[in-house]
Amino acid sequence: MKTRKTTNHTMNRAFMTAQLTTIARDNFKPAALLQPLLNILARAVMLKKSAWQSYAEKMIKWINAPIKDAIKTPIKMFKIGNSKLPFLSWSTLPGFNCPGALECWLAAKGFCYSLKSWRYPGSLFRQLQNTLLERSPAYRGLIHQEFKKLLNTRKFRGQNVPFRLYVDGDFSSVQNLRFWMDTLKKFPQLKAYGYSKSLHLFKQLDETGYAWPANYALNLSSGGMYQNGPVFDYVQKMAITRGEFIAVNTTKDTLKAWKKNKLTAAQRREIKQQVKSRKTFICPGKCGECTLIKENPHACGNLERFKDVKILIPIH
Repeated sequence: MKTRKTTNHTMNRAFMTAQLTTIARDNFKPAALLQPLLNILARAVMLKKSAWQSYAEKMIKWINAPIKDAIKTPIKMFKIGNSKLPFLSWSTLPGFNCPGALECWLAAKGFCYSLKSWRYPGSLFRQLQNTLLERSPAYRGLIHQEFKKLLNTRKFRGQNVPFRLYVDGDFSSVQNLRFWMDTLKKFPQLKAYGYSKSLHLFKQLDETGYAWPANYALNLSSGGMYQNGPVFDYVQKMAITRGEFIAVNTTKDTLKAWKKNKLTAAQRREIKQQVKSRKTFICPGKCGECTLIKENPHACGNLERFKDVKILIPIH
């Protein structure tokens, strides 16, 4: 008879959440990372999880390195696309960087899809590293250095580069939001888009008279504390806002068909009936070529043709 592994014998979500919560209490200062990383390392050694051990050791070495050596990060900051998301992308820790989160997070017990990535040490440690990088003025220059290097490669040189700002995580503060918007102005080659629940931060920054970059499209993500009310109404009218991106409940059969890209007409109606709108579009789950628009086939990043269209995606 099989016995279920107890939580203290796995690299489980509860253990990781506890370590990250400790770090977050001290606002992700480098010194705050050391003991939780040692805890992760000790468990990885005990469980003989070599990949977790390797990543933890790399992070510990980086945290302890002199500043002149810390300019080389242990993990690549950006991901450069896959079959599901063929764009340059940036991620940080979900939840801990999502001040507008509500039912999607629930202390790492909500429906946030990013939590699934914690099964892989490379994903979690990249999120942790990038959280530290963008929160610290001392490290933010490294992000700009990496952009300069990437955009000068053969793959990107002289091209408009689609960029998803936050696959995981969100804008954590007004200062963080301003940093990224200023960064997009500095690198107009980037054609950025993202999904955010931190709508109050957009409102706060906009009320200062801030001039937003022309190369960013904001999708208003559902499941947050600002998805209704005056903050939502304000941000919805901003020029950088493309429209809503809404996660909807479906039947199991519809979800299964959506995952296989085999939705029937009835299943499409089921999804669209979750919202009251005549302007809807069902996300197929893969980015890049989700429409037939030649000049900009990416719906979530298309401020012209998909302005104010509600883009729907089944909770998966």
